[in-house]
Amino acid sequence: MFNIKFILFTYLFVVSTAFADGFESKLSIQLGLMSESLSDFSYQNVNVDADGAGMFFNHTWGIDYQYSKNWSLQFGVTDIENGQGDSLITGADQLLRVKFRADLYRLENIYRTYLNQNISFQGKVGVLIAKEKIALQQCNNSDLNFLFCRDDYRLINVSNDMKVSALLGVAVEYKLSESWTTSAFYNYANYRNGYSEKGLLLSYKF
Repeated sequence: MFNIKFILFTYLFVVSTAFADGFESKLSIQLGLMSESLSDFSYQNVNVDADGAGMFFNHTWGIDYQYSKNWSLQFGVTDIENGQGDSLITGADQLLRVKFRADLYRLENIYRTYLNQNISFQGKVGVLIAKEKIALQQCNNSDLNFLFCRDDYRLINVSNDMKVSALLGVAVEYKLSESWTTSAFYNYANYRNGYSEKGLLLSYKF
C-alpha cells in the first residue's frame, strides 16, 4: 500500500538538505501536449471505456520549482474527457449509460542526473490526485445511434469522488537556452486499473 507518510518524510528530508547547500532556486512554468490511457473499469456493473483522449493529444500545464541542482518539485494538471459505457437492460428497450470525466493533478518530486551541460535524465516519484465525476443515466436503446442520452432521460446517480494514487515517471530534458528547456516524459500511476501518460513539455525558467 502506498505510504504517504514515508513520502512526506523523505521529501522534507531532501528539501532541508537541498536548502543547506545554498543553491539559488528556480521557478519554471510548463506547457505541453500528451497522450493518456486509462484502463477500462466497471461502475455499477457497467464497463466504462475510460480512454478519453487516449488516441489523441491532450494539453497539460504545470509549475516546476527547482530547489537544488539535482532536485525539484513539480505540479501538473490535465484531464480525461468523454469516457463512457453502456449496458442493455434485459427485457427492455433501454440501456444504462455511464459518462465519466476526471481532472488530474500531479505532484512529483524529481531527481536530475546530468549527462552533459544540455541534457539531463529525470526520475520521478509522486502522487496522482483524480477528481472524478461519474453520471449514470437510463436511456432508450435507440439513442445509442446518436452516442448520447437526452437531458430529459432519468438521471439515476451522479458520483463525485477523489482518488489518490502513487505515480512513477521518467523524462529526458534538453536545455535550449538559459531560460528555455524541452522534455519528453512518461508517467504511470496505479489509478483505477492503471493509468499512463506520455508527452512533450516546453518550460520557461524565471
